[in-house]
Amino acid sequence: MGLDARGIIAIIQIVLFVPIFCFTLFITLRHGFKRDAGWVFLLIFSVIRIVGGVMLVVAESLKHPSTGVYITAYVLASVGLSPLLFATLGFLRAVDQFGLSGLPIATRHWRVLRLLLVVALALAIVGGTDASSSSLSTQHTGTTLRKVASLIFLGSFIIIVIIHFLYWSRKDKILLHRRTLLVGISAALPFLAVRILYSILSSFSPNSLGAQTLGVAPGHTSLSKFNTVTGSWVIYLIMSLLMEIIAVLIYCTTGTLIPLQKEEQDYESGPNKNAYQMNGQNGGQVDQGYGRR
Repeated sequence: MGLDARGIIAIIQIVLFVPIFCFTLFITLRHGFKRDAGWVFLLIFSVIRIVGGVMLVVAESLKHPSTGVYITAYVLASVGLSPLLFATLGFLRAVDQFGLSGLPIATRHWRVLRLLLVVALALAIVGGTDASSSSLSTQHTGTTLRKVASLIFLGSFIIIVIIHFLYWSRKDKILLHRRTLLVGISAALPFLAVRILYSILSSFSPNSLGAQTLGVAPGHTSLSKFNTVTGSWVIYLIMSLLMEIIAVLIYCTTGTLIPLQKEEQDYESGPNKNAYQMNGQNGGQVDQGYGRR
């Protein structure tokens, strides 16, 4: 079987994300594999996109493709958004690691946000699998779970944006190199917003994969063009794949701009000196750059 437009896009995706994987691996090695740092999630995201692209190419290349291969490919396409949000959350937390901004954001608040993303990821995986079931009731449940997952992603993203603006309102109290990270987050957020919008529109579009499983024609609504499986490949390419690539490259570029030198020199004098020293003593050894201790 020949590849259709989405199969060709999958090949392009593989070709692009192999060097991106190498780039993210370099950045992760540079800053460390600490989970809260966020860099490791960029690496995971790259792997997901490579594997998802390979699965789709394999499915379209086989004479008798397995439904499970298609399901895996499209589930990976839908859940790939979560590592980007996990990475953004990690970067945002690192912006004010020593609490110099004075904002009342405690560790438990970050844990709640992370839990929301975990729940959304789980619902997206289960929903994507159930939506392709041969049972109509299971398909309905799966479609509902996908919608709930996309809305949780949206809610988490809105909270991230609000915290991001709060940090900008206290930027003078944030360490110099952490402000560079904040700029990177600001640059990536608009592209992530478009990607999340596509995810929501896709989750509310007709369940075409389930219809194919049952051997019936999929329904058609105004949102059908946003369907990941049968919708417009142009919209998918621009609103999904391109937005992800730009966001990842912004974060990786930001990672190369953050030096691995001690940051004490940034605030050796000025209004934050005492707070910085006190937080450094309370929090342990001051970072050797970002992501390491």
